[in-house]
Amino acid sequence: GTLGPHGRRYATKRPDIDNIAKSIADGLQLCNVFADDRSIAELSVLKVWAADDEAPGCGVTVSPVRGCDG
Repeated sequence: GTLGPHGRRYATKRPDIDNIAKSIADGLQLCNVFADDRSIAELSVLKVWAADDEAPGCGVTVSPVRGCDG
């Protein structure tokens, strides 16, 4: 597969990346990380294959945005 600038192979099969992002945002909202996912001001999503020595999964970092009105 095609390698990205991160040196990892892009995963281009289902599920669609936008559906993954929405599911994660909905889950974070259910866990009260934020009141409403419309308050997300910036989002970066990358879908790649796990390396041979790592388990599949996802990583999420949530940071406050300074000067944001929410």
